[in-house]
Amino acid sequence: MLRCSHERRPPPQRDPEPPPEERRALMRKVAASLGDSAPETPETSSIEDAWYAEIQQRRRRLEAGESSLIPWEEVRAELLADDR
Repeated sequence: MLRCSHERRPPPQRDPEPPPEERRALMRKVAASLGDSAPETPETSSIEDAWYAEIQQRRRRLEAGESSLIPWEEVRAELLADDR
């Protein structure tokens, strides 16, 4: 029989983020694995860079408390209400 321990443990330490270029390379690998394997051109590269910059900016604002997340249930209810 398994027993639950009520011992409190500290949360796991977050690994440091890899450098931006490693994260971009990982994003390209993920996109390619999803079938988005269009050849990279200067246009697609600049679009990827723009999306990456936007994501980082949103994350910084969230972590700084300048933005907040909206629970999916609220977003879904609002979207469904708009369809009526």
